[in-house]
Amino acid sequence: MSMTSLRRVIAAAPKPALLVQPPEVSNAAVEAIELAASAGLDLDPWQQLALRASLGETDTGKWAATRVGVIVPRQNGKGACIEARELAGLFLFGERTINHTAHLFKTAADAFERITGLIENTPDLLRRTLYIRRSHGEERIRLRSGAELKFLARSASSGRGLGGDLLILDEAYHLPAAVMGAIQPTLSARVNHQLWFTSSPPVEEYAVEGRTLRRLRCTAESADPGRLAWVEYSNPSGVDPTDRKAWARANPNLGTRLSISAVEDELDTLEPAIFEVERLGVWTPDPDQDIEAAIPLTEWEACEHADAAPSDPITFAFDVAPNRNTASIVAVGDWHGHPCVELVEQRSGTEWLVDRLGELCETWDYTAVAFDSGSAAGSFQPQLERLGIRLAPEGTAGVKRAAGRLYDSVASGQLAHWGQPEMAVAIGGAKKRDIGDAWAFGRRSSAIDITPVVATSLALITHEDPPELPAELLEFVY
Repeated sequence: MSMTSLRRVIAAAPKPALLVQPPEVSNAAVEAIELAASAGLDLDPWQQLALRASLGETDTGKWAATRVGVIVPRQNGKGACIEARELAGLFLFGERTINHTAHLFKTAADAFERITGLIENTPDLLRRTLYIRRSHGEERIRLRSGAELKFLARSASSGRGLGGDLLILDEAYHLPAAVMGAIQPTLSARVNHQLWFTSSPPVEEYAVEGRTLRRLRCTAESADPGRLAWVEYSNPSGVDPTDRKAWARANPNLGTRLSISAVEDELDTLEPAIFEVERLGVWTPDPDQDIEAAIPLTEWEACEHADAAPSDPITFAFDVAPNRNTASIVAVGDWHGHPCVELVEQRSGTEWLVDRLGELCETWDYTAVAFDSGSAAGSFQPQLERLGIRLAPEGTAGVKRAAGRLYDSVASGQLAHWGQPEMAVAIGGAKKRDIGDAWAFGRRSSAIDITPVVATSLALITHEDPPELPAELLEFVY
């Protein structure tokens, strides 16, 4: 298929309600579509459009989109988009590690069987395959090149191993904060990865687990979606559920893969609210819309300076997620008269934390290491004390003061950072939690890992008001 013919197919595709595609200089969709066709997977126009939107490349040959959302009601062939992308990752793009996850194991197992069938029925692909393992819980496909595609159900524990070049998060309406917190740090070291979110809109039952998907949709609707590609077939709220045009808007394969009679049966049997979400693609009101974002992302971005770097003396702080799935270390130092923030580490688990703090404190002139003594981070105090590290524990009052200080510093532009994307993600997802007449960062109300934000706030107040040091140490620090 040529690029010209692909454009004709895409032009014939039902128009998505929301289509976002980052700028590109080239596109790999044609090759992916042709490979799928050679394996007997002939993609429908809307599926080809989804690949075209997601497989753009920059002038450096990297993916233009690091995150991809494909949102469409069930029975429209969303799985075929995933299969085509995984085949291309394995056999065309040289991606070494691909992980396919779903909320339920049965969904992942069904996807494994479908793509296995495509490979086994295509001699050219089967010759390049070393083995297909079907043991329960070990479903995977490994090529002779060493590339591997694994299938598993998502959990906080499995999330720690979900790095790779391509990560599929199917059934993305169910992405608890603990799972995303475990996944997020595993991707930071990958220089050219894609993270795919495929789903229908979240139903009310999964209001909490659907926060991540809602946040991504807000990004897609924003003026600057960055490196996010988004293809969504949906309807606005208040749509007439009997309107056949509304059925077609949300279901690009209505009349082919999805019969009109099947939708008529659903209309008669499903609860109206369920029908609106599951078949019409209506996004229900965000149950968290009244939870205020702690720090506006635009104000944080206004504090970015490409050459910003903290100088000695450094103040460190660390924070640990309540479920101990992730932890972060942040450094604050001076830069042109302003405190400068840098995320030093954000990793899964906590087994690395004490040793890394010890290394940092031996390497740098530092004032202290701050942490929230009443949180999960407090359990590391004895180990750090045994290493002789100068600590600055903060209680509830200090945590509230730290949150307010970070907010004020960002709002006034009296803070600097060099634009780390991991920090932007954490800032963008951090919510407030009221405590009396003040507030702190809400670990449980935030949909993602906010340990970098909590650590930043604690490092900031400790840097501005460091604890008193023994006289014999002052000359080495200052």
